[in-house]
Amino acid sequence: MSAAAHHNQAHDERPDPAAALRAKPDAERPRFIGPAETAAVKSYCGVCSFSSAAKPLIKIEPQVESLFDTLLDRGHYFDAIRLAARCMHPWRALEWAREGVAGLVPPEEGSPDEERFAAIDTWIEKPSEAERRKLMDRAREEEFESPACWVMASAGWTYGSIAPEHIGVAVPPPDGLAGKAAATALILAAQQDAAERKAKTAAPAALRLLERGLEYAQMESPDPWPPIAGASARRTAATARDPEAQAEPGRRGLGARSAVDAECVMMGCAAGCRV
Repeated sequence: MSAAAHHNQAHDERPDPAAALRAKPDAERPRFIGPAETAAVKSYCGVCSFSSAAKPLIKIEPQVESLFDTLLDRGHYFDAIRLAARCMHPWRALEWAREGVAGLVPPEEGSPDEERFAAIDTWIEKPSEAERRKLMDRAREEEFESPACWVMASAGWTYGSIAPEHIGVAVPPPDGLAGKAAATALILAAQQDAAERKAKTAAPAALRLLERGLEYAQMESPDPWPPIAGASARRTAATARDPEAQAEPGRRGLGARSAVDAECVMMGCAAGCRV
């Protein structure tokens, strides 16, 4: 056998790190929220921030599930994390990020991240609108300096308003924004873990995260949602006091903003851009 043929045979026999994920029976496949099973991919991927290598796949994969499998096949594990976090319930994405980040980069005793995780856990245990806003504002004030900050952002963007309180108008987070923050936290943690271990790639960590993420994707949506009294998925305590804030798109100021404009607000531009 020639050296080239031997090389090709060895290449073909290399273990496929994502095979175990694809081989799961249908009952254990990801069960994304809402109409994701039959949804067009582009309607779910608007805020995913896929890598340049993965973006062309959106045009050829018509369904979320087939795109997820293709991302695994091509080794785009970070993009698979982005898609899974985008499509699962925001609360499940938050739980996934909290567990995954703490597992990969455990906070040191007395560190800012330890304080961040304590604040996140307190809010998860007993959610309140005031504490949700504190987590959101703290992530912004600390300039998203660590994966834990992105977990705080994911918590802050699960529901409610992402606009600063002084604006006086409720701006619901765009669909998928909490999942985007959760995915960012997980990816940064995987990269940090690989760097600390001097590993050549973060793929093993990403695959471990995906394995756990599929379990979160199968979980039922929390009920009630949001987890604060008297609020529905799109009608928080803030919007309940302001019926006009629930106007249809195009009817009223910030409430009609696109995902891009809303993200501008939540990243700190506040009222400085177009208000």
